[in-house]
Amino acid sequence: MLATYIRRRQDDEGGWPLFFEGKIDLSASVKAYYALKCVGNDPEAPHMRKARAAILVRGGAARCNVFIRVTLALFG
Repeated sequence: MLATYIRRRQDDEGGWPLFFEGKIDLSASVKAYYALKCVGNDPEAPHMRKARAAILVRGGAARCNVFIRVTLALFG
C-alpha cells in the first residue's frame, strides 16, 4: 500500500525529503501528511503528530510552494 511506503520514508525529524537521503522539504512533507490523512491515518497518531510538528517548525502550509497551496485550497 502506498501509505505504508510514505510512512516508511518519513525521517527521524518527522518530515519527508524530495530525494533519497535529502533534507526535509516542506512542500513534500505537507503532501505526504495530506496523503496519509486522506487515506485515514489518525491526525493524532505519533507519526502524524511528528510530521505536523516538523511542518509547523518550517512555517506550515502557508510557506509551501504554490502547487501545494492550490491543491490544499481545492480540496480543503
